[in-house]
Amino acid sequence: MPISNTNNLSDTIRIRPESMDEKELYDKIVKLEEVGKNVKKYKKEEDKLKGVLKTLSLSEYLEEYKLTNENPGTIIIEAYNGDKKGEFMYLIGDKYITIKDENAANGLISKYGNTVIKKERTYTFNNEMVEKYSEVLSNMILESDEIEEEDKGSIYVVTEKYKVVNGAIDDLMNISENSKENIERIFEDIKPIETIKNTKIIKS
Repeated sequence: MPISNTNNLSDTIRIRPESMDEKELYDKIVKLEEVGKNVKKYKKEEDKLKGVLKTLSLSEYLEEYKLTNENPGTIIIEAYNGDKKGEFMYLIGDKYITIKDENAANGLISKYGNTVIKKERTYTFNNEMVEKYSEVLSNMILESDEIEEEDKGSIYVVTEKYKVVNGAIDDLMNISENSKENIERIFEDIKPIETIKNTKIIKS
């Protein structure tokens, strides 16, 4: 495998392989570049199409929810064209938006209560303090004389965040009844994760 001279602007090693015909390798590189460009193009189109289809699917999903008074789970959206059928699966996960803004969280709590939106606290070590007291941490207790008083409150860092409780998607009717909000509005507020998958064309 001969190695060409490295560019003066870079120390990266450049290799011209002998294990594949050079023209064949060149053609594959060209093809890969073209595919990469098309992937970006089609990704934008895919996102746009999925946005339209998610809006349609959500409307059907919520109508089914209201008809049955319970979460319909995964639904399949289908359309026919002669002897062919197009279909895809629409899934709603029991995962929701992360609520970073405390004011927004309080607004949702006032609307839906603590049974739908809850606060979570995470305790982590302050890395600077851990490094500073690495030799005494194993024996550290709150009354330790080895830790300066002004640093004791900084050993742990408390992070607070709000989240939608698990199972909220299965309880939309009760949440609606308690909050007097329709389920469309509730869905918009808690924003469960929507997914479209298994798109396919089938001969019917």
